[in-house]
Amino acid sequence: MKSISTHHYVVALGLVFITTLALAAADATDAVRVVPVTEEPGHIVRYQSPHFLIYTNRFMPGYQTLYHEHRNDLLAVIAGDTIAVNQKPDGQPTEQKVSAGTVILFPYADLPKAYAHRISVAGELPFINVGLEFLDAWPIDPRRSQAPLLNAAGIIVLNENRRGRAYRVDLAPGLSLALPEQGSGLLIVALKPLVTTLETKGTVSRWEPAQGDFRFFETTWPQRISNLSASIASLVVFQAF
Repeated sequence: MKSISTHHYVVALGLVFITTLALAAADATDAVRVVPVTEEPGHIVRYQSPHFLIYTNRFMPGYQTLYHEHRNDLLAVIAGDTIAVNQKPDGQPTEQKVSAGTVILFPYADLPKAYAHRISVAGELPFINVGLEFLDAWPIDPRRSQAPLLNAAGIIVLNENRRGRAYRVDLAPGLSLALPEQGSGLLIVALKPLVTTLETKGTVSRWEPAQGDFRFFETTWPQRISNLSASIASLVVFQAF
């Protein structure tokens, strides 16, 4: 029986070590594989046009998305209290409590490369979100931002950013509200189950959303929303410039 020389033994061990490292590297690559946001299973595309992309998220506690990337400015409308956990591929998870009605613009279009992360849900409440991506380049026509403010009882300006203006609306039972009439798009998100009507050029349509349901308009906008519920109707209204 031939003996194995020390040299050959060391070479063999070296090959095993290199193979192990290669497999580990492959596993690490698979672990941080990043998909486009439209291919992430938890991001359900609900609307798409040349100017806007809208998806919704309804994640139960413990759910975790795939790593995915964002390349466009993103407006997030959080429809319920939640604890979201954000993690970049090369970072540690960070936890944040978020309240219902929170509206945040993420200016991802400014980044030199796509923003990649994954989201999971801590606590006992689900993560319910409407994401509005802006497909047009910024800056846009500055005249759009000169649209007059909504000014009525039960309305708070949540924030104004380069992409538009967000309002929190708490509409008492039986009351109606004149909606914004200028801009490139109008997003309405329900923060709880409601019974409402939308009036568009004299035509009235009934809308009974669940928490996190939305309506979006680019062309023919409704002029007025009315609350037929027995309680206060809580909504986020976003006027895209």
